[in-house]
Amino acid sequence: MEAGTTMKRSIALSLFAVVVAALALPQQGPDMLALYRNNFRNANRPVKLELLRSAQNEPAEQLGPFYEDAARYIATNLRDLASDPRLQEMLQLTNQGAAASGHTATLEPFWYIFEGYREARRRLELLDTFREIGSGNSDLIVRLTGWLESRNEEFRLGSFTTDLRVIDAAVRTLGEFGDPRSFAALMDAAIVGYSGTITAAARNALQSIDGSIVEHAVVAFRDKPVEDKLEAFDFFFRGDDLSPQQKDEFVTAALDNVLSARIVGEETLPMLRQMRYQANIYLRDREYAPATEALIGHFNRTYAEFDRGDTPQAYLIEAIEALGAMGTEAAARRLTEFLDLINRYTEFERPFNTDITLATLRNLERIGSAVAYNSLFYTTLLNYPPRVKNSARQAMQALNR
Repeated sequence: MEAGTTMKRSIALSLFAVVVAALALPQQGPDMLALYRNNFRNANRPVKLELLRSAQNEPAEQLGPFYEDAARYIATNLRDLASDPRLQEMLQLTNQGAAASGHTATLEPFWYIFEGYREARRRLELLDTFREIGSGNSDLIVRLTGWLESRNEEFRLGSFTTDLRVIDAAVRTLGEFGDPRSFAALMDAAIVGYSGTITAAARNALQSIDGSIVEHAVVAFRDKPVEDKLEAFDFFFRGDDLSPQQKDEFVTAALDNVLSARIVGEETLPMLRQMRYQANIYLRDREYAPATEALIGHFNRTYAEFDRGDTPQAYLIEAIEALGAMGTEAAARRLTEFLDLINRYTEFERPFNTDITLATLRNLERIGSAVAYNSLFYTTLLNYPPRVKNSARQAMQALNR
């Protein structure tokens, strides 16, 4: 038994001596690459390690495929990585060489190592390499984005075990890549609350994504399940990631999306209403006219809810005020139609809420559109309290001015 072991060691040492002697000879370009690759393919693990050590003294850019071979060997033997110090050193040397060579074909085996080997230091080193040579690599970007999405979900569910330093580095790497496909994952990384440092890094990464941040924010919000929309809305609504003008666009698009959201359960209604009410007040105060159509939709929904007894009148009055703040013909037409409805109720002795009627008249006056003139005049002829008739006359005078 001992004789057999001794013989194996002798063979390995002889092979190692041959390899070292060959590498000591002057080599040029492709010949040197072929020498390293051929010897690596045939060598045992100790000699493979020596080859990687020796390669550190060679021009890395000439050895890219050799480092790819080494990376694939390590990925194939991933099950041994945690327990074999030689394989761990091979990974370190291969990673360094691949980064220096810029050989992007190493990214695929490196990814499988990153996924399967949880030691934080090596993962951080791999992320450094991803950052150096992985920009624009679609497969890597999609994989790292999906990996971060899974970690975000684990953190939400309380089953998270990943080193936070790795999350931080992954966030920064995706930020440097700047690919729009990573936007939603980075947004979630900022939302879930890993740490203040990671939240700040994720917010910074969002600013680095190619294209319009508000367009990406809108897409991310639309793609959220109904039950998760509120956190995405609050993230951009309350944060400073968007400029005031960008926030106008985002809130308008969010309101429009919420109005068309498919309700999957009664438990989501309160959060959808909360977003609508917040958006309505914000857009009212901003007097953001491009939001007119979305605010008309909100007004219609709010009136229907009020009519069913599901919404207090204060929210309906706020919706009326928002239309008045738009100052557009479309807003004037919708408020005029609503005044016509109120007039019909009154004409057939079904008195409407006075505060809502007065709010409608005030905001028609604010817009000052001639489209409301006939309806305002008709209001003065019906059996309204004096203050309602006076408000209608005042609105008519505003039209004349």
